[in-house]
This record gives sequence, C-alpha cells and structure tokens, in this order.
Amino acid sequence: MSKDNGCGCEGHEAKEDKQGCCGGHNHDNANDGCGCGGHDHDIPLMKLEMDNGEVVNAQVLGVFECDEKEYIALLPEDSEEVYLYSYAEDGEDVQLGQIESDDEYEKVGEVFMKLITED
Repeated sequence: MSKDNGCGCEGHEAKEDKQGCCGGHNHDNANDGCGCGGHDHDIPLMKLEMDNGEVVNAQVLGVFECDEKEYIALLPEDSEEVYLYSYAEDGEDVQLGQIESDDEYEKVGEVFMKLITED
C-alpha cells in the first residue's frame, strides 16, 4: 500500500498550483468548504494494477472482517464503484485477492453495507 500526497477529495491530488489542498478552501467553516465535508486529509491510498496493466489510485474505505477473514473496500479515483478484495498483511506487504464465489461476494458486500450505514 502506498500513500499519496493528495487530499483525496474529488479525486484530485494536492499540487503546488492549486493553492494547497482542496484549491485553498477553508475546512474550518462549513459554509466556505470545498464540499468534501472537512474529511481527514490523510486518507490512505493504494495503487492497483488492473488486469489490463492500467494503474489506478484508490482510497481505502476500510478493512473489515467477514466469516473470520479480512477484506478491504477500495474506491478508485473518478469512480463511484467500490471494489472489494480479500486482504492480508505480511509485515509491510499487503496481499489482495479476488473474491471467488458469488455467495462469498454477497456476504462480504452485505457486511460492508452494514458498516457504512452504521456510521
């Protein structure tokens, strides 16, 4: 997993020509924000290499457990579709795996939906 220096809102990266994070908007005043809700700007990002070789940056929405296994939910930049993978850590290395069966994917999806609707 690699962190990016971007702020994560609206899928852009903080760049010198953007007046800092979120285009210089103030997150302290709810009426003068960038619309990102004043989120934590240290959102972990991962780089995913897709089957076609394309590299996609994705926000880590969370790591959670289902049936005694760990899974991760990722939101790729410029997408509204959440990706779910099996998840394992070995020291500094992160291993993502495909969810093989439809039944497992449905269970994992239900657990993820419960988690995000509880917040």
